[in-house]
This record gives sequence, C-alpha cells and structure tokens, in this order.
Amino acid sequence: MNEERINKYLNSRYCLVTMAVVSVILSYLSFLFYGKDTLSCNGLFAARAENWIEAPATAWMANVALSFAVAILLFNLNRVYAFIREFTLIHVSAFTFITLTNPTVSATFSASNLHAALILVCTTILFHSFQRKLQRGTIFLVGFLLSLCSVFDYAALFYIPVFFIGFAQVQAMSFRGFLALLTGVILPYWVGYAFGWIDFQQLTLPDLTISWEKYRDTFDPVNAVRVIITAATGTILGFSNVFKIMATRLQLRSYNGFFNLLAVATLLFMVIDVANANTYIVTLNCCVAIQIAHFFSIHKFTRRYMLYFSLMLLYLACTTADLLKPLLSE
Repeated sequence: MNEERINKYLNSRYCLVTMAVVSVILSYLSFLFYGKDTLSCNGLFAARAENWIEAPATAWMANVALSFAVAILLFNLNRVYAFIREFTLIHVSAFTFITLTNPTVSATFSASNLHAALILVCTTILFHSFQRKLQRGTIFLVGFLLSLCSVFDYAALFYIPVFFIGFAQVQAMSFRGFLALLTGVILPYWVGYAFGWIDFQQLTLPDLTISWEKYRDTFDPVNAVRVIITAATGTILGFSNVFKIMATRLQLRSYNGFFNLLAVATLLFMVIDVANANTYIVTLNCCVAIQIAHFFSIHKFTRRYMLYFSLMLLYLACTTADLLKPLLSE
C-alpha cells in the first residue's frame, strides 16, 4: 500500500514542485560554477549570437524561466491532446529535473531551450491539424516559423522535413499543403532579401563534417555519459511502450508516432551536427520525458517508483561530477 502511494506521488503536483525546487537549486549551483560560459546560436545569415543578456545572473534567471515555459508547453500539449494514456505530471517533473540539472543548458541563457520551445509550438500546430487537409495555413505557419528561426539558428531548418513527415502522419498533408509549406519556408528569406536585411553573399553554411576532434571538443566525458543515458532511456522505454501505443486509436498513434520520429531525428542531428549538438539537448529531453510518462502509465508493476528514482539518481550523479570538476581542477 505504501509503495503504491509512492507511485501516485510521482504522478502528482507535489512531486513536480519538489523536483522543480531541487532542480532550480542545482541549476543555481551550476550557474555559480559555469555561469560565465556562453551558450550561443548559429544562424545562416545572422552573426553568432554571443551574450544575449549581459548580466550573468539575469541570464540564468531568464533561462530558468524559459525552461519552465518549455515544461508548461509540454504539459499543455498533453492536456489538450491527451496522447499519454493517463493524466500524469511525471513527464513534466522528469523533464524539469533532467534539463535544469544539466549545466550545459541550465548555467546561463541557452539556445537549446529556445529551440525546444519552437519545436513544441510547431508540434502544437501540427497536432491541431489532424485530418484537416483544407486548413493549409497551419502548414504554412510551421514552415514560416522554422524558416524564420533558421536565420538565427540553422538547426531549425533541419526540422522542416521532420514536420513534413509529421503532417503526413496526422493526415493533413497534400500537394497544396506541400506548396504551403514550401511558401512558408521561402517567405522569410524572400522578404529579408527584398528589404535588404539578408545578403546571400554572407550566407554561412553549417559545418557538418564529422570528426573525433569535434566530438571530443563538444562532449566532455560527463556530458557524453548524460547524453548516452538520455538516448538509452528513450530507446529502451520507447520499445517497451510501442506495442501498447499501437493498440490505441489512430489519432493517438499519429501523435506518438511523431514524437518517436522527432526523437530519432534529433539524435541523428546531434550526430551529424556535432559542433552544434548542445542545441538539440532540451528537445531530446522532451521526447524522453514523454516516453517516461508512457512507461509509468502503461506498466503497473508495484516498484516502478524505484526505476524512476534510479534514473534520476544517474542524472544527479552526472550533475555532482560536473560540480566537482572545477573544485578538483584547482
């Protein structure tokens, strides 16, 4: 009976508040150790965006607020479209903890949080388009948003094919829908060029060459372990959930199928675009948090809470190692 109460606690708002408080404290410690490091965006035309917010403390607070905004988007997406089997908050709790305990994306203002917010907004538009082939404005809007943001963060451009497939999954894509998507993609660059805001001679293509040196420079051992834990968790839980999800109705299969596609594509982009891999971390966290919620909604064994706490302890161990590095190096 007591164990079942713990399982219920994991799905409650009380667990969410607890995880949020602990996460913010650990994020603040990360800020104290790493807050001077700058995370940035790489645009196709815009210069590398360094130090968006000059005051380090303000940058950290803005980033925490942005992380919570992404968590709210994640919660609201399931509240409206109910693609998780039961109502739960465990995916929001898991996302908050996994994200804010990672110094790479929580110590200062992070492009990764902005990227995840963009992807979730576009996902909301996608889900709203289920079996609505005549509402091509939503397809145009997604193409426009991704294309516009690619001026400042070229990673957004990689997700255009992902959302094209996503609209096909939700049965909203047609030939005219494809033209709407293409128009949305072209429009920001067309307008920017017409008004002289964009000079195609200044086009900077992303460096997608793969080398061991790039992996070594991007992922220190602790960060690499954290990404491996996230990828392994999403993969294992995804395979354990897939058969139950396939038994649900078409609409829910389409929604969850898109999140599976999004997770695989995000991992692929991290491998290909290794120099900019940190941009994709929060988006990957969103996908894995949803798989965690599916797993705890589908599988009802008594001690499932032990699996959740063990997973969170792995992330906590990574955070502890990150916080100890500056102390040990002195």
